[in-house]
Amino acid sequence: MAQSLVEDDFEVIESPEVTESKTHAQCADPLCQRSHSTFIEEEASDRAIGPLLAIMHATAKEVQTKGPIFHLKSEKKKDPSADRDAIFDTFTESLPLHHRRVMNCQACRRFMRQYGDLCVVGDDGSAIPLSWPLSIEVVPAYYRLAVTNVLKLFKGKEVGDEFKLPKGKGGILGIPTTGGWRHMSIELENVPVSRTYVDSQDTSTSFTMLDRILQDNTPEIIAKVSHLVLTDQLPYATSHKAPLEWLQSTAEKLAAQQLDTVQRKNLVTRYSREAFVGCLSSLRGGLLGYLFECVREGQTFEALKQNWETKAGPTVYLRPTAAPTAGNIQTAERIFANMGYSEEDLKRVFLTLDEVPQSGILWPPAATNPTEGPSDETPPPPPYSTTPTPEPKPKPQGIFSSLLPIRDSQPIPKTPPYASAPIKDVTFRHFALRILPTAQNIHILPTAPKTRAYFFTRSTKTDAKPIFTFHNEGSHTASWYTWGEPAPLSTARLEEKYTSVKAIITFPHMWDFISPLDALDSEKCEAFKFKRHGIRYLFVLKGVKDMRPTQLGLFPTLLKSEFHGVRGTIEAFSQRGRIEVPKMGDHVGGFEVAKEREKKEEMVVGVETKAGQVARYRITLFE
Repeated sequence: MAQSLVEDDFEVIESPEVTESKTHAQCADPLCQRSHSTFIEEEASDRAIGPLLAIMHATAKEVQTKGPIFHLKSEKKKDPSADRDAIFDTFTESLPLHHRRVMNCQACRRFMRQYGDLCVVGDDGSAIPLSWPLSIEVVPAYYRLAVTNVLKLFKGKEVGDEFKLPKGKGGILGIPTTGGWRHMSIELENVPVSRTYVDSQDTSTSFTMLDRILQDNTPEIIAKVSHLVLTDQLPYATSHKAPLEWLQSTAEKLAAQQLDTVQRKNLVTRYSREAFVGCLSSLRGGLLGYLFECVREGQTFEALKQNWETKAGPTVYLRPTAAPTAGNIQTAERIFANMGYSEEDLKRVFLTLDEVPQSGILWPPAATNPTEGPSDETPPPPPYSTTPTPEPKPKPQGIFSSLLPIRDSQPIPKTPPYASAPIKDVTFRHFALRILPTAQNIHILPTAPKTRAYFFTRSTKTDAKPIFTFHNEGSHTASWYTWGEPAPLSTARLEEKYTSVKAIITFPHMWDFISPLDALDSEKCEAFKFKRHGIRYLFVLKGVKDMRPTQLGLFPTLLKSEFHGVRGTIEAFSQRGRIEVPKMGDHVGGFEVAKEREKKEEMVVGVETKAGQVARYRITLFE
């Protein structure tokens, strides 16, 4: 009978109806029989597991919200399970002798062995049990000694691997019931699901990375690097601010307490698992790691800036330097297959203005539109133009007259008399809030023969799976690209003269998360989920078109983190592909205005109000 009690998944003490005499009638243990008279008057419900389970469930519900969940670190490397058996052994050995065997069921043993050591790390670096209550007074009297002794196993202990529920498994840990008998179990509501992607790191690796970062860099060095990046003293730094802000906050929290070795290790482990994907890699071996190295070497600011620009420029950052290996290609195939992606999900087509959601449009209002017309039609110069306009050429007559360029065969109006309107310097924020609401037509004058244009694309597949970090399932699939270096205006089918603005819109990473007007509010920008990609607006120009054969523009900086490990393969695929051209509509392309622009490219903007007034503005800053 004793053997069956060990192997069956039930506990006889669980049923409130079971009396003391019935329990012992089923127990063949002589020691249990000898102790029978001492406990014969106790009610079975006093020893039932139900009240203890209720306390454990309530404890787990509260504790699981305090951070990542860990196992205790095993002191027996060759047999980690032996440490976990200690939980069960300690618990049962603390029960009255005559009831230890009744507690020894497989379901409860398995729960305590697999999940009994789960814990979180408190703000002081202590290991806080996930399911065992710290307040002993709330524990049923019958179990107080057992729980007290289990809690001692957590004191002063290091945490080990993070616990992550395997995919496909529900949030219930343990077997709640079998055959009408209840067993030890808890329910987790927000436990992370384990990742299977190639960029995931185990707990030991992430701890080692953060520990080395903190040991290699003093608080003074961290403060200096943070100042360089967070105050925009280095170009191309926007996407690198989040890791530095996180590191600075982490270092300050660790420095604010007097921690012993175990407490510090536990906190570093916790913080390393709370870091967002790619954060530690960037700080340790990425571009920020290189910047830390330069600062530790004592380089001058001029040398720092030059070295940073060499590695951080958009044409080199995260871009592969060699063709992908066969292994990387195979890994990419496996990742995309496992996630249900096809080749069609990666193909791109130029976006048209009618495909931009209303949530991304700053100007014009939905009911109005600036000057419309075929893309190839050259509009008359706006009334605020200062560009001399030649006299119209007479329309030629002859057999081959149709071969002449269209613009040469059409009359162009003379420059209007009010072409010398003064130019006023304004910020984009002022322009957007004070000038745009009354604007009827807007034109832009490029100030240089070369510029950097931006173009928006989308997936060719209407139900494509999201591939960029800011894409939501079932939402838009738009992204953007720009030229690596400024190029002649003709490359974008533009000229050094006033060009009609069809709309002013935000960049695709903002559409689902922050409105165009909210993006002008500093507090709301701080809460913006993808602020690392910047607060950016596009002046959509009429007739703009990238005249070069254009690659797909699947850039690693925008891709979901799951694909970073195979970015070399994706880059090669992107280089071989070509963006498709829509059958109808102008491309969404033009000039960018960003809150943190790396290169200050001033724009002269002409505005005609709804009342017929004209003015010219030069946008020099964002705010």
